[in-house]
Amino acid sequence: MKVMTGKGKRNKGNSFERRVSKMIVAAFKELGITAEDCYRTPLSGGHRYSKKEDPGDLVISPKLQKLFPFTVECKNDRRANISHFFNLKSTTPEVRWWKQACQQNKSEATSPLLVFKAHHEIFCCVLEGFIPEDRGTSALLSVEYDCMPTAVLKFATLLRFIVSVAKLTTK
Repeated sequence: MKVMTGKGKRNKGNSFERRVSKMIVAAFKELGITAEDCYRTPLSGGHRYSKKEDPGDLVISPKLQKLFPFTVECKNDRRANISHFFNLKSTTPEVRWWKQACQQNKSEATSPLLVFKAHHEIFCCVLEGFIPEDRGTSALLSVEYDCMPTAVLKFATLLRFIVSVAKLTTK
């Protein structure tokens, strides 16, 4: 199996970040969100050049942030394995990604969100807090990390849930 390095790896990551931003825009389109409200942070792989107000991999406009209050970290890795989240004290790449997402979230108005996928797998996400299970949003996994309930679920499921809540609260 060929291991991806350098430019190919960066392109793969950039492409994944663009796909995640397009999924977010598509989910919130009915609520007036456009591509200008969510896009890949320019030079997101080189954080010393990115703005402090855009700490994650995606720029989220204030308008979208009211509906989708997250700092997003995106990871696309063929070795990603959801079972590695059972032990958040481990040093697996998945746990390091989650720690990175938590550290990059500097705003009190947002929460960290890690969106990841393995090779040819579904998009999953990790976020703090419990997700209500009454709307078909059951988590794939719930664990505690730094005394905070943490959930792993399908990214599309999270988007559907947040959009449904936003529609109820914006009426």
